This record gives sequence, C-alpha cells and structure tokens, in this order.
Amino acid sequence: CAKKNTVASLPNVPALPEDTLNANKSDHHELDSIHEQDWHWYYGKYSVSYEDNSRKFGFKLSLKCTKDSAANAIISFAAIPFVNSLITKDSLLFLNKKDRCFGVYPVERTKKFLGIALTLKNLEELFLGLPLGHEPHQDIQRALEGDTLHIQCIAEEWKINYKLLTSDKRNVRQRITLTDGRSMYVTYPEWNTDKWAIVTGK
Repeated sequence: CAKKNTVASLPNVPALPEDTLNANKSDHHELDSIHEQDWHWYYGKYSVSYEDNSRKFGFKLSLKCTKDSAANAIISFAAIPFVNSLITKDSLLFLNKKDRCFGVYPVERTKKFLGIALTLKNLEELFLGLPLGHEPHQDIQRALEGDTLHIQCIAEEWKINYKLLTSDKRNVRQRITLTDGRSMYVTYPEWNTDKWAIVTGK
C-alpha cells in the first residue's frame, strides 16, 4: 500500500477489582450456554475507536459471516467504504480503495497487528459476542451483582473479563488484556435475534 496502516487495540478501561472475584474452577455453565449457541450466519455493525499517546481515530465496521467458512468486513470512514476484506480459515484478503492496493496474508499474521494470533473461530467469537477463546477446563473467577455476572479468565496470552446478563443469557461486554499490557474493550449494546441475526457493537 502507499501508506502504512496499523491495527491496534481499543482504549484501556478499568477491570472489575480483583478482590470482588471468587475463585471457581468448575462452574462454567453460563459461559458454556452462551458459547455453544447454535448459529449459521450473522450480520453485524460496529463502531470502533482507537486511542494512544499520539493518535485518536474511529471508523465503522460492517461484517457478514457464515459459520466456520468466511467473513466479509467493510471498513468505512465518514460513511464512505474504504477497505473491503475477506477472512477465511487460513487467509486474510483485503482491498484498500483509498490507497489503491490489495494484499493477501495468512490469518496468523493478525499477531503482528493485534499482538495475538486470532483464528477465524476467534474472530467469530469476538464479533458475535461469544466468550473469546472459551475452554471448559480453564480456571475462572466470578462475581455476581444483581443479574450481572462478572467472570475473569486468565490464559497463556491474555486475561479476559466477561460481563454477562444472566436474565437473557448473553455477553454484553468483554475486555481482553494482552501480556504486553494492551487492552481491547468490546461492548454489545443492541441485538436482534429474529430471522436475520443482527449485532451492533462498539
């Protein structure tokens, strides 16, 4: 491309205080029930913002995905689509209309941009609001506040804090903190689970 663009994580936000979490190594039923929901395809709209010591910008992202097959993402600035991409199980293909260039990369190259290698399954989890990288055997910590359940899971490459609504069994927020200190904060404020699966998020 004519210009180098970097993809980075979202602003850091406070996590749930450690002393409010209770260790629980076996009770995964809330995460299991959300993660194992059956789906075939979805369409989502997202607002993305980024901020560090020297830059601050935002863009809109629309995504269409067929389960375990491929995802099509369009990035727009000021309602003008600039980047169109296709994500498959092993490749990331993109067309940058603004800089008039294109590229094809292995999915594992997401580690260069995000600090961690994400598979197509991980990207599906992230955008659909499923608990990212959930494994039934992982140790978790839990804290219940009314109908809101906070769960923290620590894996080899990240720490994830989930905020779940127990009333309708859905994930409304997940915060991913990498070992290098960078954080990604994702919220899912609106859902439509009728005939067409629509997700809007930030």
